[in-house]
Amino acid sequence: MDKSGDVSRIKVGTIITATGADEYEPVGLYSYGSDPRIMTQKQLETALKEGKLKDIKEAVMIQCVGSRGQDLQYCSRVCCSTAIKNALAIKEVFPEAKVEILHNDIEVYGQRYEDNYRRAREAGVRFKKYDPEKRPEVSTEDGDLKVNFHNQLMNRDMEYHPDLVILSTPLVMNEGGQQVAKMLRTPLGQDKFMFEAHVKLRPVDFATDGLYMCGTCHGPADITESVAQANAAASHAVNPMTQEIVLTEAITASVDEEACIGCGFCADICPYAAPKLVTREDGKFVSRINEALCKGCGTCAAGCPSYAITTRHYQNNQAMAMIHDAFPIPSESGPDFEPQIIAFTCNWCSYAGADLAGVSRFQYPPNIRIIRFMCSGRIDPMFVFEALRSNADAVLVSGCHIGDCHYIDANYRTKERFESLKEVMAELGIEPERLRLAWISASEGGIFAETIRTMVDEVKSVGPFDKSRLVYKASER
Repeated sequence: MDKSGDVSRIKVGTIITATGADEYEPVGLYSYGSDPRIMTQKQLETALKEGKLKDIKEAVMIQCVGSRGQDLQYCSRVCCSTAIKNALAIKEVFPEAKVEILHNDIEVYGQRYEDNYRRAREAGVRFKKYDPEKRPEVSTEDGDLKVNFHNQLMNRDMEYHPDLVILSTPLVMNEGGQQVAKMLRTPLGQDKFMFEAHVKLRPVDFATDGLYMCGTCHGPADITESVAQANAAASHAVNPMTQEIVLTEAITASVDEEACIGCGFCADICPYAAPKLVTREDGKFVSRINEALCKGCGTCAAGCPSYAITTRHYQNNQAMAMIHDAFPIPSESGPDFEPQIIAFTCNWCSYAGADLAGVSRFQYPPNIRIIRFMCSGRIDPMFVFEALRSNADAVLVSGCHIGDCHYIDANYRTKERFESLKEVMAELGIEPERLRLAWISASEGGIFAETIRTMVDEVKSVGPFDKSRLVYKASER
């Protein structure tokens, strides 16, 4: 949309989001809004630039306003350095002015900001620490500002009557950034800023190919850091732009349009926005997969209520064949009962953890048969019931730790399905020991071995599984 309001469509191959951030407005905190002399750091900078401040004898800055547990949980990172910079600016305009910075902790990073901190102390700026449980109080008395403050280091109550009170507030995601994130279906972190694919390996990439970010839409940052991120994002974006073709994963989802009921659930749960609902020429509403975006996790296939989606190389009939061949004969009851357990593992973490257990020679019972999927999100509840019908006494579902999923948040879907599955099994009278969910990383071979040992002991205590309790029958697909 241009300035005149006209909307035009532009077809692009890469997108860099640089939507910035806004200063948090501390409404309801420290009497903000009740007196023009109580302002934020941004408002102070504007007033200094326009020369609106006259005859300032004393100024009090209060740090961490609205952040670090007050309204928001995170530290905004740049508030301390901004306060120090502006304190020096006040001293330059009003050399005789007293500047007090009341802080929870002063946290600056980088040599330049450390130098500013030293310069501020040499210029007479005073830093005083308050107790987060006893935050400063700001009020007006007979037309004068009053700040009551408990000095934590001196354990003494203090009172100021400044000409200005400046509130250091955090940066927050702006409304435009939220709209862009919703449009591009990019994930947001707990702080509501845009979330990168990997904090170390892909710090300016989204999990979806062709999307990049830089600046404060990613989180609070100064100009230098934002410029560095912009350079990184531009250099990453060059790679796909110089290629004439896009290489996709061989393992991708596919939709049987005749079976599809057009519910859109696949589009809701896909971490990469690969499925899209379209209207066919015959008027039927169906889902179609953008294979350039699909990463093959299979979460959509496991969640499809009409079983219209499967994944290449990990199709349902392939999974069923492995389940049926895992244990050709039932386990024997009696004192020599040895449980038969099928473990569904994810390619990136729990399967690698099982591999590490073997390489490291960790000992665990040979009662388990491992079936690998690309992601635990591909594990359909149908597979669990079919395993119990096919001579298994118990089932282990395992994947990456929550927050570390190779496919962003696909294992959250695993957790949701597992909790629902436990309820269904309880309704059928199936013991809870027969189904276990375990998060195991690639480096946790010892934990994998211990999980198997524990599970074998628990299943021994409940005995062989009675298949007559299952009324489920696998779909012939």
